[in-house]
Amino acid sequence: MTTRLPTLGRTQFDMAVTVDDLPAFGSLPPGASRAGVVRQMLQSMRAQGITGSVGFVNGVAVQSDPTNLEVLRAWVEAGHALGNHTWSHVALSRVGAERFLADAERNEALLGVLQTDAVPRWFRHPELDDGDTAADRDRANAWLAAQGYRVVPVTMAVQDYQFHEPFVRCVEHGDNDGMGWARDAFLANARRRIERTLAFTHATFGRQPPHVLLVHPSAFMAVVLPDLLALCAELGGRFVPVAEAMADDFYATGAAPGDVSFVDIRMGGRGNTLKSLNDMPLERLSAIGAPTM
Repeated sequence: MTTRLPTLGRTQFDMAVTVDDLPAFGSLPPGASRAGVVRQMLQSMRAQGITGSVGFVNGVAVQSDPTNLEVLRAWVEAGHALGNHTWSHVALSRVGAERFLADAERNEALLGVLQTDAVPRWFRHPELDDGDTAADRDRANAWLAAQGYRVVPVTMAVQDYQFHEPFVRCVEHGDNDGMGWARDAFLANARRRIERTLAFTHATFGRQPPHVLLVHPSAFMAVVLPDLLALCAELGGRFVPVAEAMADDFYATGAAPGDVSFVDIRMGGRGNTLKSLNDMPLERLSAIGAPTM
């Protein structure tokens, strides 16, 4: 059952921007490069005055393509921080604590080369998966704390990853209508998700905590990020560094206050699903950009 939430007017709120899966996410359309994608995203962030963002790194992408190291250097040179997202994007509940922690530790050498004085140290669980057993969760949290990491949660996830591959297919096949549809459908869906999250946090906590936005470094996001950031500002968002957002008491315990999870917040309350928040049927995403017979 979906809980009805009040519709809010324009709400002032702080928002930090985070990027998962640096330096490479998804496939590239013809003519695009990883460096070009991130440069374009950095330009859009500069235009909105965004500073102190965190990009969460999977080092395996540098091992598979050493030129991706320049992507990470460009990120740091732009004034943003890097965080640990494990070496190969392993989810704790899938591999267990031992393998998970070994993978996270493997990522540390690369991060240390790129930013030698990073304090605090930021971490984000791949797939936002912090484990499905108390034993694994406790072991992972103990290691993270011992290494000086702070886990950065997500309160606003706009599901950009679902639109990326359909968008790439549209580029490959010259489907301009499909590209336009993907952009418009994504922004409509993002608006609904953000508005619902704002309504839920206001109704649940009586205020707007600093929100944390999650996006990915994809060719699609490079195109739509200016519009997404403009949408956030239109809805009342003020962009702040991740460190400023995480200094709020809301994040002091590492979990949302009360009997509410960060998943609840991202979904705008219990009982909601991605499909219920999409303006367009998900089947359309699998169809656009596909060659016709």
